Amino acid sequence: MLKDNELIPEHHLRRVCETLRALTHPDRLRICELLLRGDCCVGELAREIALKPNVVSQHLNHLKAYGIVRPQRDGRVVYYHVVSPAAGWLLGCIRKHMHLPADRGGDADLDRDAEPVVAQVRQQRENHQS
Repeated sequence: MLKDNELIPEHHLRRVCETLRALTHPDRLRICELLLRGDCCVGELAREIALKPNVVSQHLNHLKAYGIVRPQRDGRVVYYHVVSPAAGWLLGCIRKHMHLPADRGGDADLDRDAEPVVAQVRQQRENHQS
């Protein structure tokens, strides 16, 4: 466990960036959201999010390559499920903060929400420079 003033190790940041990169598409996030509700096959996901099955398969292959989802064969049908906690965590953050305005330019509420974080970062910088 890191102390508050410790920086996150570089290899952890790189791994997180790879996972976030894999999730930076709205369709992939939607696929993960649906899979967190229960295992689905390509056809079910395609119907649910109105995409062609081959597009859904491409997204699933991308998510699988990054260790976010895993397939499981049941006879002739392949079902997918989420295996990475990062997907659920990120979707939870989105749900928690989706009330924030999309336009961040000069938004007083957003600035007020950010004040404690900015103050903490400034304090950490000052402590680090001392």
